[in-house]
Amino acid sequence: MMQEINNFQEVENFNCSRLNESLTVPVQYDIGSNDVVTSHTPPSVRDQAVPGFIHFRPYDPKGVPNALCPGVRSDSCRPSSICVGGINTNPGNSRTCGDFAGWDGLDTDRPTAEEPAGFAKSLNDVASSLLLFTRKRVS
Repeated sequence: MMQEINNFQEVENFNCSRLNESLTVPVQYDIGSNDVVTSHTPPSVRDQAVPGFIHFRPYDPKGVPNALCPGVRSDSCRPSSICVGGINTNPGNSRTCGDFAGWDGLDTDRPTAEEPAGFAKSLNDVASSLLLFTRKRVS
């Protein structure tokens, strides 16, 4: 069995997405862009966060939902790093609670005021408020 495990190759494009159990809606920016959203995404989940969406009820692999991911669609194994309104199920962080449960990342992550690091958002993002605005599109 160990020989088989040693022979295992990384699965190309693997992600923990459970998109069929949630809702994603594309967004149109009045201010900002996909590049701005990506720059605020923690580096360790950046390749699993597709900008340009609002993602409602993203699930982690344990089946724990978050309320929403603002600005991104999460294919992440740790959606709590980029989503709000859930709990962080990662045992590597003892500082998490509240609506921004996973934004602090791991105890070993060292974000700055402006730059995210590891699984953590920037310190300014962690201390922020989240406002979502919608408007009815006029045809």
